[in-house]
Amino acid sequence: MEPAIASHVVRGTLLESHPDRIVLGVPGTDYRLHLVVGRPIEAAVGLPLCGRIEVSARRIDVTRVGGQFIDPVYGRPRIIQGRVVETGLEHPMMVVKAVVPLHVKVRPPQKPGDFEAGTMVNFSVDPGAVFVPVEVKACTTGSKPAPRGVTGHAG
Repeated sequence: MEPAIASHVVRGTLLESHPDRIVLGVPGTDYRLHLVVGRPIEAAVGLPLCGRIEVSARRIDVTRVGGQFIDPVYGRPRIIQGRVVETGLEHPMMVVKAVVPLHVKVRPPQKPGDFEAGTMVNFSVDPGAVFVPVEVKACTTGSKPAPRGVTGHAG
């Protein structure tokens, strides 16, 4: 993964931990994202957790209305709308900011270069959004939590 793209991380709270999945709370929102993990997460429930969320998009559409969201608020991500932050030149990946930064795998015939930074996009994702933990150092340079009220789902 390209260094600029790899630097986009999410900060959340570990709400549940299972050997094959976690529930990640997003600070300042009601979001509880159900995410697959490649190996058990060795962190205590209730503590902060940093990492990348990787999703595989189906068809990506450009939209000019609405805000950033992940649907549903509780459960596995199914529909995402947000702004393109970065696109990969060598990999079929791009970063979309939709409440949190998401690393999006783009399917042919579409490619990341089809979407300019700042473009609002909407897409469905395949089941199995993956959480990849990152070192604490990488977490200090990543994204900030969504401000309260930005998504309409603030607690």
